[in-house]
Amino acid sequence: MASDQQTGNRPGNEVRTRAHTLRRSHRGYAGYFHTPKRVTAMRPCHTMPLRFVPVASPSSFLRLRSIGFAVAAGCLLLILPANAQDEFPDASFFVGSYRLIGKVLECEEAFLGRVVLRIDGEALVAERTVGDSILMGTWALEYALGEEMRVVRMRFGEGENRLEGTYQWSVDFDNYPRLSGYVYRPQVRTDDPGMEVLFILPPP
Repeated sequence: MASDQQTGNRPGNEVRTRAHTLRRSHRGYAGYFHTPKRVTAMRPCHTMPLRFVPVASPSSFLRLRSIGFAVAAGCLLLILPANAQDEFPDASFFVGSYRLIGKVLECEEAFLGRVVLRIDGEALVAERTVGDSILMGTWALEYALGEEMRVVRMRFGEGENRLEGTYQWSVDFDNYPRLSGYVYRPQVRTDDPGMEVLFILPPP
């Protein structure tokens, strides 16, 4: 009895100590001891409170639909030029004088020259000047690789001296055409074709 009084281990104290231990256990392991208070306090992430978004007015839906139509129309305009393979620009778009920068066919030598594309009646005439050499020929808008690509094709000379150039075109920052392509002899295989770029000379 004396030992109980000295240590304070009375029957009542033992009960209080055990209850205090249980309360600490409940606080430390609330997810394990399923007490009503702790269960309601710990909610999984997927049971977070719902947020109610106000419903947009009919005018807002109309504006969103108008924006959607505008975006779709813009995308369509970007796709059409790439897919409209059955149409060519008007030939007059390419008419003009060009600065020619190129590499000689089957040679590493580079050169500068001039090319003039013009329309004479119903004929498309090309004039090619490199140094003292002037070649007269024709040009046309044609398909290449079946109908996969649209190109400008120029033809010069006759017989064994024939030259043919196939050029792709793009549009520069000033909305003028720019041509780049290969020059070769028709029906003669080569691994080293001529390479040329044509920059249009804006009219004065």
